[in-house]
Amino acid sequence: PMISKGLLPSWESYRQAYAAPKYYGHGMGWLADVGLEGHLYTDYSLGGFAGYWLAPRLRTTLNGSLNVPNPVLAAAISPGRLGRGEGDLDFFDFLDEEQVDVFLGTGLPRVGTPNRPWRYTTGRLEGVDGWIPVFRNVRSAIYLRDDPRNRVNFEKVASYYRQRGIPFDPKTG
Repeated sequence: PMISKGLLPSWESYRQAYAAPKYYGHGMGWLADVGLEGHLYTDYSLGGFAGYWLAPRLRTTLNGSLNVPNPVLAAAISPGRLGRGEGDLDFFDFLDEEQVDVFLGTGLPRVGTPNRPWRYTTGRLEGVDGWIPVFRNVRSAIYLRDDPRNRVNFEKVASYYRQRGIPFDPKTG
């Protein structure tokens, strides 16, 4: 019922493709087109969708199953929190410990409703040392960790943009 309330009661509506805006389809499509590999961080609610479209090349950190230790879940779903509580991971520590190679940030900056704060991660790694922006639109951004293990991914990104006549600098994005 939770999913079907958004569909008209017919088999035809059930067969319709997913709503690209809901799942940040432009960023997901870009990741699929480029063929990046490694470990992907994206919002908790997008993990299953990303896994379906991008695995096994890109494996997601969280898939929406809640089958993770509490400190990991707290760090993963709180990218705005920079402080630490006892036993909590800092968000950047989380990205390091999970060996995240690719980061898909999502959302527009806006104020959330009182009991459901809005999560905005599109600009979360903007200007952060060790992360290079490789894709950006209004609602999403993709960053690659500046790490030797990502060399092949950077080559894929450069090739993708070169084939389309778009300049790309592997140091600045």
